[in-house]
Amino acid sequence: MKKQVTEPVVVTLDKARNLLFDFNAKVAFEEATGLSGLEPKTFNPSHKVIRGMLWAALLHEDANLTLSDAGKILDGLTRKKFSELQKKLFEAWVASMPEREETEATVAAENPTHPQPN
Repeated sequence: MKKQVTEPVVVTLDKARNLLFDFNAKVAFEEATGLSGLEPKTFNPSHKVIRGMLWAALLHEDANLTLSDAGKILDGLTRKKFSELQKKLFEAWVASMPEREETEATVAAENPTHPQPN
């Protein structure tokens, strides 16, 4: 696997914020919500998921931030800003996932016309 992307995704909420899902943020999200970050059904948008993701993505900026604090940030958003935030949160989550490294074996498995390595 290739190295994870660690560049934050910038979004303006109550102020400019940097959304970042490092490994600890992903675990914090799972612990706070009881949901697995590895299951696609987890990301069906809900208030619980959005608040948990925002909170976890901001922990790198403020380790003392609470879920309630994240909820207060969300309370101040317009529908347009809330929709933008959802997109940015998912963008940050996807950016945090390691890219798959292509090897000859994976290329051959995905492309049967590619010659098999000996």
